[in-house]
Amino acid sequence: MVQVTGNLIKDSSLVRLEYAVENFGVPLIFVLGHQNCKVIEKTMEKEINSGHFPGFDKRLTPEMESQMQKAVDELCKTHIWLAQEEILRFSEIFRKRVDNGTLQITGGFYNSKTGRVEPLDRAQHKAL
Repeated sequence: MVQVTGNLIKDSSLVRLEYAVENFGVPLIFVLGHQNCKVIEKTMEKEINSGHFPGFDKRLTPEMESQMQKAVDELCKTHIWLAQEEILRFSEIFRKRVDNGTLQITGGFYNSKTGRVEPLDRAQHKAL
């Protein structure tokens, strides 16, 4: 398992994944994001407070907080898709294994309210 904050993948994490795939035949890389991601939430709050989101007051109402939470969750899902693409672009080893069917790169979004993971496959994202 390689754990990163906010699905912000660094080359050192990718090198570890590549090593595992190449030397241990790991068949699956699963990028998991989650509801209420504090990294993304804090980033958005910083943007709101700096004035980058016109129409948002620094004092958020409950309705605005609800809208922001939906935006945080959607941004988290986007990060999951982007992380999957970044992993694939990083290494020829990953691309070859995906092409020959010995590696799958996929992801999901954990909903803490339901306890379920919503599948978020990168191919699905490209189709949207």
